Amino acid sequence: MNSLPANPVRAQVSWIPLICAVGIMIALSIYPGFLVKPTGDVDRISAYLFFWSMTAGFIRGVGFIPKTRLLAIIFSGPACLITFTVSVVNLYAF
Repeated sequence: MNSLPANPVRAQVSWIPLICAVGIMIALSIYPGFLVKPTGDVDRISAYLFFWSMTAGFIRGVGFIPKTRLLAIIFSGPACLITFTVSVVNLYAF
């Protein structure tokens, strides 16, 4: 009764999402005013996307891969990079 899969996925450190997450963490800790619009309002959509990107970067960056398919997609390396890109575009385009 071996419950291990025949070909287990080997988790390893993913450096790009991890570096992205650490960069977001440091940048927003040092200068949280980065998320403030010129009108003085906080850009909440960009904040949510940056924090999603940071979370996905840390989760995937340290090598953890959730077993649930939905969580694996939400916290994947591509999700980290896509949400980071969309948040930067949203911050400067609107």
